[in-house]
Amino acid sequence: MQNQKTVIEAVYERLLRPANLANIPEFITIFNENVQTDLGIRHIAWFAQQLNHMGGADSVNMHTLPTTGTSGYPMYYEFLDPEAVMELINETVNPFNADLELIDFDIICEETYMGW
Repeated sequence: MQNQKTVIEAVYERLLRPANLANIPEFITIFNENVQTDLGIRHIAWFAQQLNHMGGADSVNMHTLPTTGTSGYPMYYEFLDPEAVMELINETVNPFNADLELIDFDIICEETYMGW
């Protein structure tokens, strides 16, 4: 995750230099040739705009959702640990004055998967 954040910070910093603003179409072409994503240019531009409004890449925090394991071959689903996910959400991104609870989410975990 730290590597991803470092890349985001570097790209953000370089793109917003006045000398590079005219090169944004070329940067988009390079990005499209080297990054596989199902996001369209409009979506990427929207995320870039939001990043700018938030104050740049320094304002981005990254977290790994806690899991309890994988389903195994052939699909390899990662099962979320619902209680640990709730703790992470409440400690990091919950905008409310009260903690969120499991009932507020539909978290796929091993028990849910095995019940399909």
